[in-house]
Amino acid sequence: MIKVGYSRSIVEGYESLALQDDVSGETLEFRRALGIAAGGVGMGSYVIVHDDIVHVGGLTGFALTGVVLTLTLDEEAADALDLPCDLDLRLNVAGAATVAELLPPIVGR
Repeated sequence: MIKVGYSRSIVEGYESLALQDDVSGETLEFRRALGIAAGGVGMGSYVIVHDDIVHVGGLTGFALTGVVLTLTLDEEAADALDLPCDLDLRLNVAGAATVAELLPPIVGR
């Protein structure tokens, strides 16, 4: 099962939707800058963070079917983050509701 968390930090300048495997502890995080961030990532841009590896953009699609979140990454993002291009993640009901509400605005969809 995947745990879902959300945080927003004015001090650090971003909001984050984090997905964490409750067995392995592996994390996948989508962060959106609230302003111009270091490295030139600006407001409305997002990064994907997988176990401390950061990649700008790369999510080409996502779908939520019940409690299963399907993510599709482009090849560049998948290679950089050491992930497959297609991921199916099983969430709980509350996590699915959080993802449905918050993932689209974070990744600009």
